[in-house]
Amino acid sequence: MERSAGRRAAIWLTSAVVVPALLGLIFMADPPMWTKWLSEGFVTKGDCSPYRVYAQNRWTPLGTAIRTKPAVESEKIGEFSGNQSIMVDGWMHGAVAHPTNPEPWNSDIWFHLTDNKGWVSFGGVRGVPTEPDPTLHSPDGGQPALLLTNCEGEIK
Repeated sequence: MERSAGRRAAIWLTSAVVVPALLGLIFMADPPMWTKWLSEGFVTKGDCSPYRVYAQNRWTPLGTAIRTKPAVESEKIGEFSGNQSIMVDGWMHGAVAHPTNPEPWNSDIWFHLTDNKGWVSFGGVRGVPTEPDPTLHSPDGGQPALLLTNCEGEIK
């Protein structure tokens, strides 16, 4: 009898320590490991090779947010600082991220990150690195990121 009570205590102790530790590893990884599963259903309509875009560095706030879905209302899970290189493997239409921005920066285009960790908005990236606008009034936002036809995609 005493032996089974000891066994039950050992099982309880193991489950009380091991299970929370495993859950902690899954949900506290940086960025959370589970975020990669949020955008794995993205596929392009053509043969799209990964390509580079840059976090905008023209207007404040500099840089761009990483979102779980192609919508500004979705959870922000990270960010890129201004002019930071970002690898993407396609794009799709989603929710307009910055409706008050001048054209073309008020677009509904979102770029999918190659590591499946999320999405960045068209208005938040550029085709080449940019310099900050000290006046904050320049209409020149820089060179837009490429929208290659074969890289248009959708979530399946």
